[in-house]
Amino acid sequence: MVSKGPLQYAKAGSTQIIGSVLYSSNLLSATVDGVAASKVFKAYHAKVKRQAVQGDCSAPQASATSEAINTCAKLAAEAASAAESDDEKLAEYSKDADSSTHSTVVSVFNAAASEYSSTSSGAPYYCSDVYDACEPGVIA
Repeated sequence: MVSKGPLQYAKAGSTQIIGSVLYSSNLLSATVDGVAASKVFKAYHAKVKRQAVQGDCSAPQASATSEAINTCAKLAAEAASAAESDDEKLAEYSKDADSSTHSTVVSVFNAAASEYSSTSSGAPYYCSDVYDACEPGVIA
């Protein structure tokens, strides 16, 4: 495989991203322990919750971004409530309304609502291209 793009880094023992560097590898081959990689991924994302709108945003950008994040939280909470109380709608969208599906769907929407409940802490949202990754055909 070949890897190219920004590489984020944190201080040792921390999950707080403090910067990035551009990286382009030679052709690499590797053996990946999928179970261990999955555990690390899940542990990291369990700690990095919510969103933090960064200071590089103009007032209108920060306002629009915060409003979008808050709307996501509201919609996720409404979806959890609807899934919890409307089995017919749940079956329409998920093709099933059994207790397991019901519990899973409600849990996922509640988790999303919680994830989007803050715009001042958590994963950074930038309004500028801090990783110098934007180019035609790239969504950053």
